[in-house]
Amino acid sequence: MTALDVADLVVIGGRVLGIGTGAALRRLDPQAAETALAEAPVALALPDSYAAAAACAHLMNGLLQHPPFAEHRVQVAVAAGLQFLAVNGWRADLEPPQVAAIVVDCLASGRIEPDDMAEWLAVRLSAPAARSLRMPHIGHREGRVRLPLHGHPRPATAGAGMSVDGRMLARFSPHAAATVFMARQEARRLGHCSVDPEHLLLGLIRVGEGTGICALDRLEVSLESLRRRLEESIGHGPGRTNGPVRFSRPRGQKVLISSLPEALAHGTTDICSAHLLLAQYHDDGPASRVLAGFGATEDRVRCTVAELRAQTRRSA
Repeated sequence: MTALDVADLVVIGGRVLGIGTGAALRRLDPQAAETALAEAPVALALPDSYAAAAACAHLMNGLLQHPPFAEHRVQVAVAAGLQFLAVNGWRADLEPPQVAAIVVDCLASGRIEPDDMAEWLAVRLSAPAARSLRMPHIGHREGRVRLPLHGHPRPATAGAGMSVDGRMLARFSPHAAATVFMARQEARRLGHCSVDPEHLLLGLIRVGEGTGICALDRLEVSLESLRRRLEESIGHGPGRTNGPVRFSRPRGQKVLISSLPEALAHGTTDICSAHLLLAQYHDDGPASRVLAGFGATEDRVRCTVAELRAQTRRSA
């Protein structure tokens, strides 16, 4: 494995900030850089995509917690992580980039752990890296960062939409795709082997953004209280699940698939987080009952989502 050092961070910082190596060296916090690199686990080799993803995620987390360039911590952390993968022969496909930005946001804010990000990243890595270099943008609230991705983009894979027999029926918005990803992480965290509607709602809460969250906020639903009540209703499983976590049958799959007719009812095939929230009411389980207990009944949520969509159309 080829590890990055402080000199690499200076070069990366200079490129991300567009100020050159000399200016970046003057702006570098050397103690933070050394601490971040020291906290990243060192592996002798990266034998598979998960090992590479885990090393990258922990490196990025260290740089986010101990930023060598404080005002640009996210951009530098992402660029360093992708450069680390590239020099070790791994190609990353982060399409669609909006979802990647949300996952990085969650890592930066502590809503997910590095191991959670590693699971998301591992399926998006391939080796060996191609010779050509592509530098696409990934948007982020702190600015835009150019990521060193190798090769040509592949079609969006798991979590990008809903398809049958290879035909794409609908696409998830960035917040909706992140919600589906987070739902699997919530199931793992609680020691459950499949994703139920309650995990999907917990994933929505964990993302913490999007139209669905705006609707709950407008109804004055406390997300933290909702999260606690949901966890109490489903409890904890026997332990952390190591295998793949899929949506349960029939409940989990029913709610996920029900988000499509909710989107179609709004005249679109783009599924957003509000459609995932409305789909909860297609299942008479703990999730919909807990929502109703907080005053978020189906009728109130539908009216609130309709109001939010109308406001969006008027402001467009």
